[in-house]
Amino acid sequence: MKVVCAGDCGVDRYVDLGIDRPGGKTLNVAATARQLFPRSTDVSVVTALGTDEEARFVAAAIRDHGLTGSVVHRRGRTSVQ
Repeated sequence: MKVVCAGDCGVDRYVDLGIDRPGGKTLNVAATARQLFPRSTDVSVVTALGTDEEARFVAAAIRDHGLTGSVVHRRGRTSVQ
């Protein structure tokens, strides 16, 4: 089986706690799917990131969760919520 999550991946910034976490609905759903579906399931992310430090942070999280997919980098900033 293949699960494809397409949309916004970015940084969830918790100003009051002083921490950043990789997130966005697409990344959150894909990471949860990776945990719940069998390892034989290909869980993919399709998203666009910027060219800033936050983009590297989010791209590393995508890899760390064992997700495949297509990440396009566009000049500019990555989404921060």
